[in-house]
Amino acid sequence: WVLLLGVSHDADTTIHLAECMANVPYGVPKSCTVVRNGLPTRVHYLENDHCCARFRLMDDWLESAGTQSRGTVGSAESRLVSSRDVVAEALRALRREPLVFLHPGDAGCGECDEARASVSC
Repeated sequence: WVLLLGVSHDADTTIHLAECMANVPYGVPKSCTVVRNGLPTRVHYLENDHCCARFRLMDDWLESAGTQSRGTVGSAESRLVSSRDVVAEALRALRREPLVFLHPGDAGCGECDEARASVSC
């Protein structure tokens, strides 16, 4: 289950799982240090990174499907939805349009522009 308290789906990292499962065409170069054979080793990888603001589209999709509940916890707006439903809706959207969660190129979003620039033609 995903319980969002006081935030929207733009804070829902479950959608990144769907991006990985859909094998989205964008990936921003990242690196991290891990211990390998007792030695620190730098590992380079591609991450499906962008601003995530368009994850808010999930609200309409999940509510249209009748799979998301809304309410209030304290004074915070809350959303409750099965993680399977989040992933399923995101996969449907990504199959239709692989860049659906990136802002359009003319929107002036640097994070989404960087992700979009990584897409090979």
